[in-house]
Amino acid sequence: MKKTFSKFLFFDKLFPNEEGNSAVFLFLIFLLYAIVAGIGMMHHEMWRDEIEPWLIASESKTLTQFFDNMKMGSNPYVWYLILHFLSSISLSPIIVQVAHFVVALGSAYLVLRYSPFTLLQKLFLCFSYYLLYEFAIISRGYALTIFFIFLFCTFFKKYWDKGIPLAVVIFFLANATGGFGAILSISFLMFLVANYLFNEMSEAKKKQKIKYFGWTVTLILISIWVAIKSISPPEDSIYANFWYFEYNVDRVFSILWRVWLGYIPVPDMSTINFWNSNIIDISSPSAGVRLFLTTSSLLFLLYGVLMFSKRISVLVFFLAGNAGILLFSYLNGAIFIINASRYNGFMFLVFVISYWLMNYFPEKSKTPFILFGKLREKFKIEKYGSSYVSLLLAINMLAGGVAYAKDFVNNFSSVQNAGNYIVENNYQRFAMAGFVDYAVSPISAYTRKPIYYPERDSSSTFPIWLATKYSMDNNVIIKRLLDYIHTNHDTVLVVLNFELGTSIIGDVNFVHLISFKESIVKDENHSLYLAAKYNLDKDLAGLPLQLSEYKISSYLDLLGGLLQQNNQVDCEKIISALDSRVGSKSISRYYLYKGMIASRKGLVDEAKKDFLTEINLGLQREQAFLQLGLLYYQYQKLDSALYYLDQTIKINPSNSDALSNMGVIYYNYKKDYVKAEEVWAKAIAINPKYYQVYINLLLNCQTKKDDNCFSKYLILALNNGMSIQDIRSKGIVISDQLLSRLVKQ
Repeated sequence: MKKTFSKFLFFDKLFPNEEGNSAVFLFLIFLLYAIVAGIGMMHHEMWRDEIEPWLIASESKTLTQFFDNMKMGSNPYVWYLILHFLSSISLSPIIVQVAHFVVALGSAYLVLRYSPFTLLQKLFLCFSYYLLYEFAIISRGYALTIFFIFLFCTFFKKYWDKGIPLAVVIFFLANATGGFGAILSISFLMFLVANYLFNEMSEAKKKQKIKYFGWTVTLILISIWVAIKSISPPEDSIYANFWYFEYNVDRVFSILWRVWLGYIPVPDMSTINFWNSNIIDISSPSAGVRLFLTTSSLLFLLYGVLMFSKRISVLVFFLAGNAGILLFSYLNGAIFIINASRYNGFMFLVFVISYWLMNYFPEKSKTPFILFGKLREKFKIEKYGSSYVSLLLAINMLAGGVAYAKDFVNNFSSVQNAGNYIVENNYQRFAMAGFVDYAVSPISAYTRKPIYYPERDSSSTFPIWLATKYSMDNNVIIKRLLDYIHTNHDTVLVVLNFELGTSIIGDVNFVHLISFKESIVKDENHSLYLAAKYNLDKDLAGLPLQLSEYKISSYLDLLGGLLQQNNQVDCEKIISALDSRVGSKSISRYYLYKGMIASRKGLVDEAKKDFLTEINLGLQREQAFLQLGLLYYQYQKLDSALYYLDQTIKINPSNSDALSNMGVIYYNYKKDYVKAEEVWAKAIAINPKYYQVYINLLLNCQTKKDDNCFSKYLILALNNGMSIQDIRSKGIVISDQLLSRLVKQ
């Protein structure tokens, strides 16, 4: 009955040669994987690395244009070509996820049908961090790498003595995912050469003729050459010559610890920015954590060596794969800095592949290496090897579940939300500018409009990585943006991956539309602004008597920017125009800004009244208390100043400006150096880049004649971006003896 039921549902065709209920269970795992992965994709907002390939592929009208668009980057062709052909079907970015879903299903099917793992291990592997989340939910070319890796493992069992089919698979593998595809292809080549030389699969009579094996090797070498050429950008690309060839012991240990990150990818569950994090923070580990990470990483590698030591060719693959990935991660500056799970995970996948391939080889009673044989006995590899694999896969499934759940309930990126908002409100009718280019360019996938990137002084729908004109100097970027707004357009939609601290830059008014925050990818929180050159006199002259709260709020945005620029004349014009139009409305910031203007005119009583009105209305109470504190401090009413600054901190304990000013009062007027240090220390704990507070702390330490205190805050200041020259320019005396001692420490 069960057999008939299985045949009726085609289980036996999907998973032939399975006994009993195995085919049914495998089908249910496959079905569950498809459902879970599909739902996860529907709740996943694509980020730049998912959308940029789509933009390049879909914006290329011909293959010639496609290859021209590809040349400035450092990416292989296979995934991009697939997307290029799919763009003729639809221009919706959703097709990227559809294609990726199909590839991920293919990988899961190969695991379930062809891998030698136990039923439980197959379940764990399919729902592991890498197969369920990193290379399934997140849609990039890495899914193709996984598919071709598993396809190689599948083909090897049948074609180990032929080679050409394996070489064809390796060709696509090498050209699927950048450097890691090439590294794994080289490792597979070494695996095949070792298997040929040591003939570990069968008797000598089935060995290929050398000329046929030579053709296999030649085809693989060609595929690796093509891959290396495609991922090597030209000299005028910003990715050119991004290599590190010096020896650095800290860098060596940092790379070694990535073995742990790859094998145990359980993310930090305490933060929304969990992606590429780990339950153990390796950014600045203590001595104990360093020892643990080093030991565990070495043990993972050692255990793998022992597991595969009976099969020389598998051992060669395991060692070559890990050595290649670690060396590439050390040498390549981008890979080292990013330190992403998608990179580190290939070391764990090398282990999984090695275990898969090992099971194809005839059993050997002894290892060819005596030392390894003894260590195998000591570690009881034969007895516990399979359990070890199951444990690692189970941990990976736990990590996959955590990542899946956090992605499900949070926005991975705000690109999709920002793009849809622009289209729904027809803001794409305006010219668009954006900064930073890599973070805002994916929005073009939804608007289908080019964006002007001031850091490159060019417009496109995707970043073109030319080094020409490229600048990260804020003064240059701001000037280019303002020139673009002045020269070309009345109004420009500006998309930033941060919020402006002002509504005025030069003579351009930035009206804030909306911000999308709390994304998992922390530099893909987007803020949208309408920017236009303003003519205040002309604008106010035609101002109607009745203004909506939104219009009043936009004028208050403008007023806030003018206050930051100390443009008192225009501030008074705006507040005068709003006076008769606000009436009895409770408009946030109105009395706050009115009080700040009165304060700057020396109208103390009027300023106090306005600040207290803002407070009593329950509006911007924190800022109003802060301004009251600063007002009383300005007129040497120190106890009142401390009271209102303290009220500010009670509302927001993280207000570093209030703490900074309290410290100044304690230091300059109360002569309470202990209290001054206490509040200033809180201020830099909140804002480690608050450089003036470091200067104050160093002055305080010098006043107390406390060398340990001085050294402590000097080190903190230097670690957070200040230079010795910056500090000395503020009148702080730093002796050469102290500097020498700090260097030795």
